[in-house]
Amino acid sequence: MTFILPSSSKVFEIAPHLIPKIVFGDNKFWFVKSDPGSPQKQKIDLLAYKLGKDICNISEVRTLSEQEVEDIRPIMSLQSGANNQNTYLVRFASTYGLDELPCNTLEKAVATELVYSTFIRRRDTHALNREYTPDGIPVFYDSHIAFLIGEQNWVHSTVFLKFPAGHNDYGRPIHWRVKEIQIKMSTQIARSVSNPYQLAWHYIKNIETFKEEMTKATKAVLDLVDESLENQIVDAGFDPTETEIIHDFLKRNSITLQSDIEEVTKIVLQP
Repeated sequence: MTFILPSSSKVFEIAPHLIPKIVFGDNKFWFVKSDPGSPQKQKIDLLAYKLGKDICNISEVRTLSEQEVEDIRPIMSLQSGANNQNTYLVRFASTYGLDELPCNTLEKAVATELVYSTFIRRRDTHALNREYTPDGIPVFYDSHIAFLIGEQNWVHSTVFLKFPAGHNDYGRPIHWRVKEIQIKMSTQIARSVSNPYQLAWHYIKNIETFKEEMTKATKAVLDLVDESLENQIVDAGFDPTETEIIHDFLKRNSITLQSDIEEVTKIVLQP
């Protein structure tokens, strides 16, 4: 794939805060994510996308060849040590069209994000890791704290769901909330809050519809735990030991998911 650096005016239109980090290729805008100090992030984000892409509005993750990294290097200041094991692309979330997304309503999009995040123990589920499309539908990204990678203590759902949040830890489940709105949501509205813990709010139009979608999302996530699960973990780049740990972890999570989501529903419906 050939990548170009889009004009500053175009990037400013879609993401003024990301002007140096956006490339255009395959008729899509991509955020270039590079962290030579944390090579696991690529595998985690890739696995989260692979598992969730058919049921969740999760941004596409694309790995790069070594040549593609070298093609990007001249048009962007990549860190020393950047290579195709730690540098990858995440599609810019707000550029999705409605026809590209599996979830076309706020209720379904929010429900699948919350259920899926609980399943994989993705705790940074907040407005800074979510963009809204021009149609007002959320698309999320950034799963680097998930699958037990990064924070081992999330193995048990009771800890994951109840662990108290400290300063700037507003993405933890204990602060997740859903709020009814009647306006079209935007990234700016979701992030323009007076209290940082409000960044953990998710927006819907109808509570009863949301509850129904939570039930459907739970079934959809449980259907992910099939005979292909282990192969998908391997395809994301994990070695045999990591694959076994993550596979067993997700299998265990599937056993408690129904009761976990009952607890999540209680949490998010609090005032």
